[in-house]
Formats: sequence, structure tokens, C-alpha cells
Amino acid sequence: MLQPELNLIDDFPPQAEDAFLAALRQSLGADASPEQFSSLTEDSLVIRALHTQADSGTREAVASQPCAPLPWEIRPDEVGAGSSLEQQSAAAFLLRDRRANGSAPDAITASLGLDPLGALAATGEIAEGLDVALDRLAAFAQHARDFWPGVRAARASNRPYHLAGSTACQDIAFTLATALTYLRRLETAGFSLRDAACQIEFSFHLDCRFFEATAMLRAARLLWRQMLAQAGLAGADLEAARLRLHVQTGARVLTRRDPWVNLLRNTACCLAGALAGAEAITTTPHDAASGEASDFAQRLAQNTQRVLQQESRLDRVADPAAGAWFLERLTRDMAAKAWGLVQQIEAAGGMAQALQSGLIHELIKPARSERRERLENKEQLITGVTAYANPDEELPPLPPLTEPEQVRELPSEVVAFLEEIGVKPASAEPTRIEPLPRERLAEPFEDLAAPSGQGGAA
Repeated sequence: MLQPELNLIDDFPPQAEDAFLAALRQSLGADASPEQFSSLTEDSLVIRALHTQADSGTREAVASQPCAPLPWEIRPDEVGAGSSLEQQSAAAFLLRDRRANGSAPDAITASLGLDPLGALAATGEIAEGLDVALDRLAAFAQHARDFWPGVRAARASNRPYHLAGSTACQDIAFTLATALTYLRRLETAGFSLRDAACQIEFSFHLDCRFFEATAMLRAARLLWRQMLAQAGLAGADLEAARLRLHVQTGARVLTRRDPWVNLLRNTACCLAGALAGAEAITTTPHDAASGEASDFAQRLAQNTQRVLQQESRLDRVADPAAGAWFLERLTRDMAAKAWGLVQQIEAAGGMAQALQSGLIHELIKPARSERRERLENKEQLITGVTAYANPDEELPPLPPLTEPEQVRELPSEVVAFLEEIGVKPASAEPTRIEPLPRERLAEPFEDLAAPSGQGGAA
């Protein structure tokens, strides 16, 4: 006969930590300790085997990461960061076309994707000069604020750093330091702190380490809110300026060999973004590492999101990770580590100076080398490439390598539109640095013969 009431709490009474330790030592010996099962992240943060309520932090800390439980935007794949001039051209064409189509300003929600520091890091050059690029960013932002309330002009992205080998905490720090640069330039141009913050979209490219990716996004959201609060924002202004988040499957985790596994990588990244409250998500087509993505791959990428959104209903809960002891502790640890890196960059003169001085290269290089060593030693595996590879698979041919022609001037129709909205066509001496390297994790191993044993055929 069924019980009239089901009371699971009585069936599972709370267990003290001492009881867990006693059971552990009874099974593994008197010297056994939870610490021997701890592991380290790439940022040397400790992930312990046992977490307690003390790891969850205060209710105020948990509540400081609001994200709306609304359907996120399923955003198509975007090709690279592009040069600064290419970004400006794309932004101008978008606004011009929207206006020509008679689109109602209030009905348009978009990001112009202007990220001159990201372009400098990726390409090594800003043809018109960094100061000019930042002035144009401010002019685009002013036009968006005045005429297109749903459009954000600036984007602070970890893409070039992630593809160069950065860690999760470095991704947070580099992206926040970039946003601070844009925030200051917009304030110099006459924006209030609230309006300036509302012009910035954050874009994070993710690894497949689901828990770390979720904690990283939550830590970024937490730090941005704290930074704005310390700068004087509060109440409705602080809520309006909260971090607006776009996430995408990182190009560095995609493989040419056994590309179907990339569908699973997409799912892990999309899930992390959804649980962290992303407003927009891009799932990179699974065959993108072999050249231009096919229509079939693009459809599968978008349908992955539709399943998670419309069938799994992941958009119905705001920040479901809140209160989970493990994730709250990892979020706080990542935030603390990333904040130290932000302070280091600020002490060096800010993100622009850190790029030009080579500091960002120096910070990323050890992480990239250590990760490569773990992959070579099989301490870190890539399914379908260094583990469980198909020895009979024939790799798809790569398209011929061609260096993209550097755009050094804007098309005349773009110049005309920019002058119309108040963007000055003036230019200065080019800003040049050594571009960050770009390499997928699997790239050095994909042309090797399929390994044996654990890395052999499945």
C-alpha cells in the first residue's frame, strides 16, 4: 500500500563530516584523507573531493549573480574576430540595412561586435591606429544609444586569448580588462557609467570542462557586478548594466579527426552557457575545423540548442547552480584568482598596454606549454584523436592556406555612412604588435597514426 506522504528527509538524515572520514579510513586505511583525491585546475585551484555547506558562501554572494530565466538567442556562427576595419564595416552595413528595411529601432536587438583590442590581439595590427579605433567605437556606441536602444556597440571577448591557450581565470581577467578599457573610453566620450556599461556585450569561448566553464561564467558575472557597484552603480542602474553574456564553443576544442564528437563538445558548452544564464549562445558547426561549415552541420549546431532550450527547458530556471557547494566554491576561487590578474594588468597600464608590452603573451605562454605537455603525455585526452581514434578514418582535406588580405581602408559607402552618424574618417599611424598564436588542441596530433590501447580504436 502506498504511503499517504513521502518524506525523504526522514529517510536520509544529515551525515556529519566525521562519519564520512571514518567510513573513508575504514575502506582505504587509517591514513586515508579526502585531500588525496583532490585535483588542480589549469589555474592551480584545488577541486576537493568533499565539499560542505561552508563552501557555499553567504546568501548575499549567491544572490549577487542574477540572470533572467528567458529563452536565449540562438546566434549563428561568426567567422573570426576580423580586423578592426572589418568590424567597423560589418557594423555599418548592419545598421544601414536595418534602417533601409524600415526596422523599428525598439524591435532590433543586436551586437555590433566592435572589439578593437581583440582584433589587435588576433591580427597583430590596427591599420587606423588604436586611438582612432576606440574613438570610432565610442561614436558607434553613441549612435546606438541615441537611435537603437536594443543594440550594443562594444564586445569584450576572450576569443583570441582562448585560441592562444589561455586558462579560465585568464579568460575572465583579459575580458574584464578589455571591458574596463572600453568603459573608460565611453565615459571620456560623455557616457554615464550606466550607459557605458550597457553598450558592452561579453563573449566567452568555452572548453568542454563543463563545471569549470559554468563557474568561469558565473565568476565573470559576479566580478563585473562588484566592479560596477564599487564604481557607484546601485539599484535599477546596476541591474540595467549587468553583464550581458554570449558564449560559443571554443574553436580550440574542435577536431578534424572524428568530427562527430564535436557535437558532444557543443552540447557540453551550450549546457554550461545555459546554466550560467547566457543571453546568446553559438554552437560551432561540428565540421568547422575542416574549413567552411556545411549547411547540414550548421543545422545540427542550431538544433542542439533547440533541444536543450525547447525540450530540456533549460531556459526556465535562473542560475540553477546557485547554492551548489562545489560550484559556489569554484566560482569564488576563480573570481579571486581572476581579480588578481585584472589588478596585474591594470598596474601595467591597462589591457592595451599589456598587449603592446607583451605581458599577455607572457601570461598565456606557460599555460599553453603545460597543456601541450599534458596532451603529449596523455594526462589529458582528446576523444577521437589521442584516445579512441578510428585507425581507418580518412581525414577530410584542408582547404589551401591563404593569408587573408589585410583591409587597410573602408569602402566608400561605409565611409559615407560613418560620416553620417558622426564617425570621423581620420586615421593615424598603425598600431602593431606580435599577434597571439592560434592552434586547436588536436592540431599537432591529427596527422599522426592512430595510437593503440586506450587511444586506439573503440
